Amino acid sequence: MLEYVDSLEEFEHAKNICNRLVEIDRTVPAMVFKTNFDYYYFAEYNMLFTLRGPYWEHVLMLARKPNIGQIVFMVLDPDPESYYSWCNRYGTVLTDPKAEKEDILEILSVSPKEGTGDAMCFIASRFVVFSEYSLNWCLWADRYYEVAILAINDCSTQQAIEDTLNNWWYSAEQAIDRLPPLPFFVKPIPEHIRKEFLANYGD
Repeated sequence: MLEYVDSLEEFEHAKNICNRLVEIDRTVPAMVFKTNFDYYYFAEYNMLFTLRGPYWEHVLMLARKPNIGQIVFMVLDPDPESYYSWCNRYGTVLTDPKAEKEDILEILSVSPKEGTGDAMCFIASRFVVFSEYSLNWCLWADRYYEVAILAINDCSTQQAIEDTLNNWWYSAEQAIDRLPPLPFFVKPIPEHIRKEFLANYGD
């Protein structure tokens, strides 16, 4: 089950959690998370929209922990409230944590209004995924910088991710070299950017 949020109360609830998790207007190399997390893992942004890789399986492992509610998908850019003026829906989707990877890809490709092309995979420059009642994990993704960051505190999921490191997920040290954000264009990454990125996300 998936649904775009049309209730102001539900939207404000999700927005309040989001505001506790991330800095809405920040992007890399700055620290985008407000909550302190133990582990950060990185992926290529576009890989989130394919069936390849274990990305959504790991997100679902986190979302299926007891008593953490539905999974929230919220667009940060453009403003999620901007959707409401024309389709009576917010740029926020809720789904059951029992969803499968295929359901997640459907969520990202369904538009809030029938017959339009404003699904998250098309319109979102930046979005986040988190659990309704948890501050223990968050997926943050930025199309412009071609990067997604999964921030977690859960040790069992951390071990599952570590088993796929180098092939699917990257550490901060690997990501800064292998996934250079598009606006920088050049390799190697300028040293001041590298230092800030690793200071925020490195071991």
